[in-house]
Amino acid sequence: MSYPDNTEKTSDAFNADTMMFSGGGGAYVTFNKNGFQYTVFSAIGRWGKHGAPAEVNGVAVQKGEQEIANLACHGPVISNLGADAFQQDGLQPGHPSHDFYIPEAFFLR
Repeated sequence: MSYPDNTEKTSDAFNADTMMFSGGGGAYVTFNKNGFQYTVFSAIGRWGKHGAPAEVNGVAVQKGEQEIANLACHGPVISNLGADAFQQDGLQPGHPSHDFYIPEAFFLR
């Protein structure tokens, strides 16, 4: 998939923000294409066995309020998501209409 087309500025095509969790945090970038919302994210929190730190990373796809797909990353994850990357790409974190909550499906794997 390629997004955005050459006519749209990166800062207009994507929304980004960070997330805070007990024992960690995360970041995400979200965009809309053809009626679907795609969210690429990386996070760490105390979701592991007995509250141990654990990572969740992947892509969540929604259409309206309906979850269409939750695609977890497998293998080593290399993520540059975060405030520095957002600033470099001209993204302004914290747009209130684009809050993202990691779907439960990512914690059931």
